[in-house]
Amino acid sequence: MPGRSRRPTKSELEEDQFVEWTLKAAEYLRQRAQLFIVGAAAIALVVSVFVYVKSSQADAKKEAAELLGQALIRDEAGQPAESMLKLGLLTDSYAGTPAGAQGTIILANRYFAQGEYAEAEKLYRSYLDEPSPVDILLFAARSGIASCYEAKEEFQLAASEYLAYAADNVGSMQSSIALMNAARCQRLAGNREARKEILRRVTREYPKSPVAARAQNELNML
Repeated sequence: MPGRSRRPTKSELEEDQFVEWTLKAAEYLRQRAQLFIVGAAAIALVVSVFVYVKSSQADAKKEAAELLGQALIRDEAGQPAESMLKLGLLTDSYAGTPAGAQGTIILANRYFAQGEYAEAEKLYRSYLDEPSPVDILLFAARSGIASCYEAKEEFQLAASEYLAYAADNVGSMQSSIALMNAARCQRLAGNREARKEILRRVTREYPKSPVAARAQNELNML
């Protein structure tokens, strides 16, 4: 009928709704363009910082390893003072790197050899704060602390340190060695029965350890 308006079809309605949504979306993006730009920039910054940190960590590990190598070369060349300077720089500037951790133990050993037990113990203890300690270096650090006590003739404290390590690392070969060291300290302290009990522990708990036979021999002589 002329003049009568035609009802839009379902397809036309959906098309109009889509056009309206598109226009609203465009307006939304236009109004918030600055926010999106800032957000994208922030994400880019975070990514850049992450890449930089990873790159810096890799560079630090490499530099620390080179410095450790220089320290060891100086030591082999008979230049202990220069070696210790390098090790000091390594531990101060590259803490948290694998080479820095090794350098800490080596420098502690150097101080111990010179009779500077307080400085040696301080370095040994600093290694205990490592977030991911290496087993053998942890054993060296704990043994170093005990050795500092021994050097000062504080044998009971030394024995306690060795026993504590063994208790924290049950089943390891290092623990059997720590127990033997604890037995030695008890001998030096004059504690015969305590020494016997520790030696029995070695033979009972670590029968396949390289030190088990020695522990049994010492027991036989008591």
